Amino acid sequence: MIVGEADVKNNTGSLVYHAVIYSNGKLTDLNSLIPSGSGWVLTAATGVNAAGEIVGYGTLKSMQHAFLLKPE
Repeated sequence: MIVGEADVKNNTGSLVYHAVIYSNGKLTDLNSLIPSGSGWVLTAATGVNAAGEIVGYGTLKSMQHAFLLKPE
């Protein structure tokens, strides 16, 4: 597994950064794995451990915060 960030187009067509994971030959936007309407925009993933927990940063209510995603 590799984590990082990628340029994606937002709803206005502008390029923005989103946190991503590359695993088993597939690139996945981490924002697609969190509940829609949460208010979060995950902008960069900076680490992943053997348990699949991912850390990084993103924005919530226009402020930057760290995040921890745990697999279910």
